[in-house]
Amino acid sequence: MLHLSRRTINLDSIIQRVHMLVSNRADTKQVNLHLEAADGEVEVYCDAEKITRVITNLATNAIKFVPQGGNVRVRTMLSTNGEDALVEVVDDGPGIESAELKRIFGRFEQATHNGTKQSSGVGLGLNIAQKLAALNFGSIDVDSEVGQGTVFRLSLPLPDPACIATRMAESRTSGIGPVCLLALDIPGIQDQRQSDDFERFICGSFRAEDLLFRQTNDRWLLLFSGNQQDAKLWMERTESDFEQMNRNRPFGSLPNYVATFFECSGRDDIESVRDVLREEWNRTMEMVPSLGR
Repeated sequence: MLHLSRRTINLDSIIQRVHMLVSNRADTKQVNLHLEAADGEVEVYCDAEKITRVITNLATNAIKFVPQGGNVRVRTMLSTNGEDALVEVVDDGPGIESAELKRIFGRFEQATHNGTKQSSGVGLGLNIAQKLAALNFGSIDVDSEVGQGTVFRLSLPLPDPACIATRMAESRTSGIGPVCLLALDIPGIQDQRQSDDFERFICGSFRAEDLLFRQTNDRWLLLFSGNQQDAKLWMERTESDFEQMNRNRPFGSLPNYVATFFECSGRDDIESVRDVLREEWNRTMEMVPSLGR
Protein backbone atom coordinates (compact mmCIF):
# COMPACT_ATOMS: atom_id res chain seq x y z
CA MET A 1 0.00 0.00 0.00
CA LEU A 2 3.04 2.30 0.27
CA HIS A 3 3.42 4.43 -2.85
CA LEU A 4 6.96 4.62 -4.19
CA SER A 5 8.33 7.05 -6.75
CA ARG A 6 11.82 5.73 -7.50
CA ARG A 7 13.92 7.62 -10.00
CA THR A 8 17.46 8.83 -10.66
CA ILE A 9 18.35 11.76 -8.41
CA ASN A 10 21.43 13.64 -7.27
CA LEU A 11 22.44 12.35 -3.85
CA ASP A 12 23.70 15.76 -2.72
CA SER A 13 20.20 17.24 -3.17
CA ILE A 14 18.88 14.70 -0.65
CA ILE A 15 21.67 15.47 1.82
CA GLN A 16 21.04 19.20 1.55
CA ARG A 17 17.36 18.59 2.31
CA VAL A 18 18.31 16.51 5.36
CA HIS A 19 20.63 19.27 6.56
CA MET A 20 17.81 21.79 6.34
CA LEU A 21 15.54 19.50 8.38
CA VAL A 22 17.97 18.73 11.22
CA SER A 23 20.27 21.76 11.47
CA ASN A 24 18.01 23.62 13.91
CA ARG A 25 17.90 20.58 16.18
CA ALA A 26 21.69 20.39 16.14
CA ASP A 27 22.04 24.12 16.85
CA THR A 28 19.58 23.93 19.75
CA LYS A 29 21.56 21.12 21.37
CA GLN A 30 24.88 22.77 20.43
CA VAL A 31 26.03 19.76 18.41
CA ASN A 32 28.38 20.32 15.48
CA LEU A 33 26.78 19.05 12.27
CA HIS A 34 29.14 18.44 9.33
CA LEU A 35 28.42 17.48 5.70
CA GLU A 36 31.16 15.67 3.79
CA ALA A 37 30.26 15.08 0.14
CA ALA A 38 31.90 12.61 -2.21
CA ASP A 39 34.11 14.02 -4.94
CA GLY A 40 32.10 14.62 -8.10
CA GLU A 41 28.39 14.34 -8.69
CA VAL A 42 26.80 11.10 -7.43
CA GLU A 43 23.40 9.98 -8.68
CA VAL A 44 21.36 7.22 -7.06
CA TYR A 45 18.11 5.44 -7.91
CA CYS A 46 15.56 5.78 -5.13
CA ASP A 47 12.43 7.44 -3.84
CA ALA A 48 13.95 10.72 -2.69
CA GLU A 49 11.21 11.49 -0.17
CA LYS A 50 11.48 8.10 1.54
CA ILE A 51 15.27 8.15 1.63
CA THR A 52 15.24 11.70 3.00
CA ARG A 53 13.12 10.34 5.84
CA VAL A 54 15.60 7.52 6.46
CA ILE A 55 18.69 9.76 6.60
CA THR A 56 16.83 12.35 8.67
CA ASN A 57 15.91 9.63 11.15
CA LEU A 58 19.53 8.48 11.42
CA ALA A 59 20.85 12.03 11.80
CA THR A 60 18.19 12.94 14.37
CA ASN A 61 19.06 9.87 16.45
CA ALA A 62 22.75 10.76 16.31
CA ILE A 63 22.10 14.34 17.45
CA LYS A 64 19.87 13.04 20.23
CA PHE A 65 22.57 10.87 21.79
CA VAL A 66 25.65 13.02 21.20
CA PRO A 67 26.51 15.21 24.20
CA GLN A 68 26.62 19.00 23.95
CA GLY A 69 29.65 20.06 21.93
CA GLY A 70 29.81 16.67 20.16
CA ASN A 71 29.98 16.01 16.43
CA VAL A 72 27.69 14.41 13.88
CA ARG A 73 28.95 13.88 10.34
CA VAL A 74 26.82 13.01 7.33
CA ARG A 75 29.15 11.91 4.58
CA THR A 76 28.65 10.38 1.14
CA MET A 77 30.95 8.21 -0.94
CA LEU A 78 30.94 5.56 -3.64
CA SER A 79 31.02 1.95 -2.53
CA THR A 80 33.92 -0.25 -3.52
CA ASN A 81 31.48 -2.69 -5.17
CA GLY A 82 30.82 -0.24 -8.03
CA GLU A 83 27.05 -0.65 -7.66
CA ASP A 84 26.15 1.56 -4.70
CA ALA A 85 26.61 4.92 -3.09
CA LEU A 86 26.98 5.10 0.68
CA VAL A 87 25.64 7.60 3.18
CA GLU A 88 27.28 7.39 6.58
CA VAL A 89 25.96 9.12 9.69
CA VAL A 90 28.88 9.22 12.12
CA ASP A 91 28.80 10.46 15.70
CA ASP A 92 31.27 10.63 18.57
CA GLY A 93 28.64 9.86 21.20
CA PRO A 94 28.66 7.18 23.89
CA GLY A 95 28.30 4.26 21.48
CA ILE A 96 26.01 1.24 21.61
CA GLU A 97 26.63 -1.98 23.52
CA SER A 98 27.28 -5.01 21.29
CA ALA A 99 24.25 -6.82 22.71
CA GLU A 100 22.07 -3.84 21.73
CA LEU A 101 23.39 -3.82 18.16
CA LYS A 102 21.82 -7.21 17.54
CA ARG A 103 18.31 -5.98 18.23
CA ILE A 104 18.06 -2.25 17.50
CA PHE A 105 16.43 -2.87 14.11
CA GLY A 106 13.71 -4.98 15.69
CA ARG A 107 10.18 -3.68 15.81
CA PHE A 108 9.33 -1.84 19.06
CA GLU A 109 13.01 -1.86 20.06
CA GLN A 110 15.12 1.13 21.06
CA ALA A 111 18.86 1.24 21.45
CA THR A 112 20.43 1.88 24.82
CA HIS A 113 23.44 4.14 24.23
CA ASN A 114 26.01 3.13 26.83
CA GLY A 115 23.27 1.99 29.19
CA THR A 116 20.97 5.02 28.77
CA LYS A 117 17.70 5.48 26.94
CA GLN A 118 17.31 9.16 26.23
CA SER A 119 14.04 9.21 24.35
CA SER A 120 10.47 8.11 24.64
CA GLY A 121 8.35 6.42 21.98
CA VAL A 122 7.64 2.97 20.64
CA GLY A 123 10.96 2.46 18.87
CA LEU A 124 9.70 2.09 15.31
CA GLY A 125 12.26 4.43 13.75
CA LEU A 126 15.13 2.12 12.82
CA ASN A 127 12.82 -0.74 11.90
CA ILE A 128 10.93 1.44 9.42
CA ALA A 129 14.16 2.99 8.17
CA GLN A 130 15.53 -0.46 7.40
CA LYS A 131 12.36 -1.44 5.52
CA LEU A 132 12.35 1.79 3.49
CA ALA A 133 15.99 1.18 2.56
CA ALA A 134 15.13 -2.35 1.39
CA LEU A 135 12.21 -1.05 -0.71
CA ASN A 136 14.77 1.15 -2.46
CA PHE A 137 17.08 -1.85 -3.08
CA GLY A 138 19.51 -0.66 -0.41
CA SER A 139 20.42 -1.62 3.14
CA ILE A 140 21.42 -0.19 6.51
CA ASP A 141 24.13 -1.51 8.80
CA VAL A 142 25.76 -0.17 11.94
CA ASP A 143 29.15 -0.23 13.67
CA SER A 144 29.65 1.07 17.17
CA GLU A 145 32.14 1.03 19.98
CA VAL A 146 31.27 2.08 23.50
CA GLY A 147 32.99 5.34 24.33
CA GLN A 148 34.00 5.97 20.72
CA GLY A 149 30.77 6.57 18.81
CA THR A 150 28.53 5.01 16.17
CA VAL A 151 28.39 4.79 12.39
CA PHE A 152 25.12 4.04 10.59
CA ARG A 153 25.73 3.20 6.93
CA LEU A 154 23.01 3.40 4.26
CA SER A 155 23.67 1.92 0.83
CA LEU A 156 21.70 3.03 -2.23
CA PRO A 157 22.00 1.67 -5.79
CA LEU A 158 23.57 3.69 -8.55
CA PRO A 159 21.22 4.15 -11.54
CA ASP A 160 22.21 0.95 -13.36
CA PRO A 161 18.93 -0.56 -14.65
CA ALA A 162 20.23 -4.11 -15.06
CA CYS A 163 21.66 -4.17 -11.54
CA ILE A 164 18.45 -2.76 -10.09
CA ALA A 165 16.34 -5.30 -12.01
CA THR A 166 18.45 -8.06 -10.50
CA ARG A 167 17.89 -6.66 -7.02
CA MET A 168 14.16 -6.46 -7.67
CA ALA A 169 14.15 -10.16 -8.53
CA GLU A 170 16.28 -11.06 -5.51
CA SER A 171 13.98 -9.10 -3.18
CA ARG A 172 11.01 -11.30 -4.05
CA THR A 173 11.18 -14.14 -1.57
CA SER A 174 8.40 -15.98 -3.44
CA GLY A 175 10.02 -15.47 -6.85
CA ILE A 176 9.13 -13.06 -9.60
CA GLY A 177 6.37 -13.60 -12.16
CA PRO A 178 6.25 -12.46 -15.77
CA VAL A 179 7.71 -9.07 -16.64
CA CYS A 180 7.85 -7.00 -19.82
CA LEU A 181 9.79 -4.02 -21.07
CA LEU A 182 8.44 -1.01 -22.91
CA ALA A 183 9.68 2.39 -23.98
CA LEU A 184 7.70 5.57 -23.32
CA ASP A 185 8.49 8.37 -25.75
CA ILE A 186 7.16 11.94 -25.87
CA PRO A 187 8.13 13.40 -29.25
CA GLY A 188 8.28 17.17 -29.16
CA ILE A 189 8.68 17.65 -25.43
CA GLN A 190 9.67 21.27 -24.87
CA ASP A 191 11.46 21.67 -21.56
CA GLN A 192 12.66 20.07 -18.31
CA ARG A 193 9.44 20.93 -16.50
CA GLN A 194 7.38 18.94 -19.00
CA SER A 195 9.76 16.00 -18.67
CA ASP A 196 9.63 16.07 -14.87
CA ASP A 197 5.82 16.42 -14.84
CA PHE A 198 5.40 13.41 -17.11
CA GLU A 199 7.76 11.33 -14.98
CA ARG A 200 5.85 12.23 -11.82
CA PHE A 201 2.60 11.29 -13.52
CA ILE A 202 3.89 7.91 -14.67
CA CYS A 203 5.45 7.12 -11.29
CA GLY A 204 2.09 7.79 -9.68
CA SER A 205 0.28 5.43 -12.02
CA PHE A 206 1.96 2.10 -11.34
CA ARG A 207 2.91 -0.14 -8.43
CA ALA A 208 6.03 -0.48 -6.32
CA GLU A 209 6.96 -3.57 -8.36
CA ASP A 210 7.40 -1.50 -11.55
CA LEU A 211 10.65 0.31 -12.35
CA LEU A 212 11.02 3.43 -14.48
CA PHE A 213 14.34 4.66 -15.91
CA ARG A 214 14.75 7.99 -17.71
CA GLN A 215 17.11 7.72 -20.68
CA THR A 216 16.68 11.24 -22.01
CA ASN A 217 14.25 14.07 -21.32
CA ASP A 218 11.81 12.58 -23.82
CA ARG A 219 12.34 8.83 -23.39
CA TRP A 220 11.88 6.34 -20.53
CA LEU A 221 12.19 2.58 -20.15
CA LEU A 222 9.57 0.87 -18.01
CA LEU A 223 10.15 -2.57 -16.53
CA PHE A 224 6.58 -3.65 -15.90
CA SER A 225 5.78 -6.41 -13.43
CA GLY A 226 3.32 -8.41 -15.54
CA ASN A 227 2.94 -9.78 -19.04
CA GLN A 228 2.16 -7.71 -22.12
CA GLN A 229 -1.58 -8.20 -21.72
CA ASP A 230 -1.39 -6.84 -18.17
CA ALA A 231 0.67 -3.91 -19.44
CA LYS A 232 -1.85 -3.12 -22.17
CA LEU A 233 -4.67 -2.99 -19.62
CA TRP A 234 -2.53 -0.67 -17.50
CA MET A 235 -1.87 1.50 -20.56
CA GLU A 236 -5.58 1.86 -21.27
CA ARG A 237 -6.22 3.12 -17.75
CA THR A 238 -3.15 5.32 -17.83
CA GLU A 239 -4.09 6.96 -21.15
CA SER A 240 -7.45 7.96 -19.68
CA ASP A 241 -5.78 9.37 -16.56
CA PHE A 242 -3.23 11.18 -18.73
CA GLU A 243 -5.96 12.93 -20.71
CA GLN A 244 -7.64 14.06 -17.50
CA MET A 245 -4.34 15.26 -16.01
CA ASN A 246 -3.52 17.12 -19.21
CA ARG A 247 -6.80 18.99 -19.20
CA ASN A 248 -6.07 20.27 -15.69
CA ARG A 249 -2.34 20.98 -16.07
CA PRO A 250 -1.80 24.67 -15.17
CA PHE A 251 1.12 25.11 -17.58
CA GLY A 252 -0.67 23.73 -20.63
CA SER A 253 -1.03 20.18 -21.89
CA LEU A 254 1.86 17.82 -22.44
CA PRO A 255 2.49 16.24 -25.85
CA ASN A 256 1.02 12.76 -26.23
CA TYR A 257 3.32 9.89 -25.40
CA VAL A 258 3.93 6.69 -27.38
CA ALA A 259 4.42 3.28 -25.74
CA THR A 260 6.43 0.59 -27.55
CA PHE A 261 7.01 -2.99 -26.37
CA PHE A 262 10.36 -4.73 -26.70
CA GLU A 263 10.43 -8.32 -27.87
CA CYS A 264 12.55 -10.42 -25.56
CA SER A 265 12.93 -13.63 -27.60
CA GLY A 266 9.30 -14.47 -26.88
CA ARG A 267 10.04 -14.82 -23.17
CA ASP A 268 8.83 -12.83 -20.19
CA ASP A 269 11.27 -13.99 -17.47
CA ILE A 270 13.38 -11.46 -15.65
CA GLU A 271 16.68 -12.74 -17.06
CA SER A 272 15.64 -12.24 -20.69
CA VAL A 273 14.02 -8.88 -20.07
CA ARG A 274 16.99 -7.69 -18.02
CA ASP A 275 19.40 -8.51 -20.87
CA VAL A 276 17.31 -6.49 -23.35
CA LEU A 277 17.06 -3.67 -20.81
CA ARG A 278 20.84 -3.59 -20.43
CA GLU A 279 21.42 -3.59 -24.20
CA GLU A 280 18.90 -0.83 -24.87
CA TRP A 281 20.15 1.31 -22.00
CA ASN A 282 23.79 1.01 -23.08
CA ARG A 283 22.91 1.69 -26.72
CA THR A 284 21.10 4.91 -25.88
CA MET A 285 23.76 6.01 -23.38
CA GLU A 286 26.40 5.69 -26.11
CA MET A 287 24.28 7.80 -28.46
CA VAL A 288 23.38 10.42 -25.83
CA PRO A 289 26.25 10.75 -23.32
CA SER A 290 24.52 13.58 -21.46
CA LEU A 291 20.91 13.11 -20.42
CA GLY A 292 20.43 16.79 -19.71
CA ARG A 293 18.95 16.22 -16.24
